[in-house]
Amino acid sequence: VWTDLPDKRILVVITSVSLLIILATVVVAGQWGARLLQTSLQFFDRRILEPVARRRPSEQQTRQRWERFAAHAADIQAAVRSQLTTPRTLAPVLILNILLQVVRVLQIHCLFLGFGVRGHLMHELAFVPIILILSLLPISFFGLGIKEVSFAVLFDQVGIPRDISVNVSLFTYALQLAVILPGIPLFLFHKSASGTEQTAGDAT
Repeated sequence: VWTDLPDKRILVVITSVSLLIILATVVVAGQWGARLLQTSLQFFDRRILEPVARRRPSEQQTRQRWERFAAHAADIQAAVRSQLTTPRTLAPVLILNILLQVVRVLQIHCLFLGFGVRGHLMHELAFVPIILILSLLPISFFGLGIKEVSFAVLFDQVGIPRDISVNVSLFTYALQLAVILPGIPLFLFHKSASGTEQTAGDAT
C-alpha cells in the first residue's frame, strides 16, 4: 500500500493509532495498569474535583458523576484483566473478531464493485479497520459523518472518487440493518422463552 499512496503520512497515522491501541490494551490488562488507573482517578478527584466542590457546593453533583465514572472504569479494567485468566474464552473471541473484520472488509470491497469501482483489496484491508475505529469515537451518532469523511479522505488517496466513497459508506448502514433484522425475531423469541422458563422456575 505504501507505494500507492501519494501522502505517506496516512499509513504513519494508521500504524501509530494501531500501536497506541495495543499499548493501551497492555496497560489496561496489566497489574501496574490497574494501579496507574486507580492512582490517576484518585489524584484527579482529590486534587481537582474535591477542592472545587468545597468552594462551590453546586459542583458536588459533578464530583458524584465522576465517582460513578471512576467505578465504571475500574469495572471495565477488571473485566479486561479477567480475560487473561480465561484464554479458552479469549482465543475464540479474538479469532471471531478478526474474521468479523475480514468480512467487513469484503463487504466494502463488494460495495465498491457494485458502484463499478474495482478497488484494491490491500487498500481496503489497510483503511477499513481504521475507519471503523474512528467511527467509534463518541462525538457523533453511530459514527455518522466521521465514517463518511474518513472514507472520502482515505480512498481518495488511491484514486477512488470521493462521491463514490461516501455512497459506499452510507450503504454500509443499510447493510448493517439488513444483517441485524433477521436476528431480531430470534432474539425476541429467545428472550420470551427465557422469561417463561424463569417464571416457571419461580413458580416451582
